[in-house]
Amino acid sequence: MATETSTDPLNPIPPKALLELRTLVILMAGVVVGVVTGVLLWYADHQLAQAVLGGLGSLAITIKGLDSLVHRSAIT
Repeated sequence: MATETSTDPLNPIPPKALLELRTLVILMAGVVVGVVTGVLLWYADHQLAQAVLGGLGSLAITIKGLDSLVHRSAIT
């Protein structure tokens, strides 16, 4: 039985991933949408607070929406 601290060079245990692929895709899509929204709001009014809040709101809505749309076993 293999343990987590196997020192066998022929059969190493791969390190466990920090994030699943599904989580990473959803977070990266949220960040991209949030940044694009923030930049567009900045160019529209040149108000930093409005751009930051709009970008964060877009990020949150995108993450929540994609979390409910993408099935857990769709990307594995």
